[in-house]
Amino acid sequence: HDICASIADCPVEQTHCGWAYRMNGTTYPHQLNTSTERANENVFHSVHPCHEEGSPLVCTGSGDGMVRVWDLREALTPAISFSAHESMCGTVRFHGNDKIISGGDDRLVKRWDMRVPKQPLTSIRCTAGVNRFSISPITATLAIPSDDRKMKLCDVSGASWGNLRSHKDGGHSSMITCAQWSQDESVIFTGSIDRSHHVLAWVVDEKEREKKKRKR
Repeated sequence: HDICASIADCPVEQTHCGWAYRMNGTTYPHQLNTSTERANENVFHSVHPCHEEGSPLVCTGSGDGMVRVWDLREALTPAISFSAHESMCGTVRFHGNDKIISGGDDRLVKRWDMRVPKQPLTSIRCTAGVNRFSISPITATLAIPSDDRKMKLCDVSGASWGNLRSHKDGGHSSMITCAQWSQDESVIFTGSIDRSHHVLAWVVDEKEREKKKRKR
């Protein structure tokens, strides 16, 4: 690999997260540890590397609501840590090289400047607990799945583009656990724990989204 590539593993019964990354032709294995005083709360629920070329940073979200930023060159303790959510932080994503977006069971998605993480830059309220969201690669539109089978679409400032809802004629019969944008932003793929063994593809109405942008 020419840039950072990561492999993560987060066993439920342990409070560590390990991966390897490759930079400049050399592979570096790492293992990160959190305090064992509150093992059940400190389990990592999300790991995401910064995709800026050459960046050694990785962010994690955990059951205690904390977001931690790790420098892979000094991985024994986090370089930055802050309380992001009142309950479990299930998803964290880098947005650029100095912004982080987090989502939690407290029904909030927050955007942070990790250099000054005292207050979120944006706070987006959802209708239920937030699961693994996705940031579109072109327009940075958030697709936020939640426990009530809905998926909220909005930009990083919180301006809403609408909602995708499951119903009896289509969609998931249980909470939407994850979402992923296609590279051209025409489709959002979602998964659920409804045991249907299906990944659903939601076609995004680009004309409607452009109309809402013009109204704003």
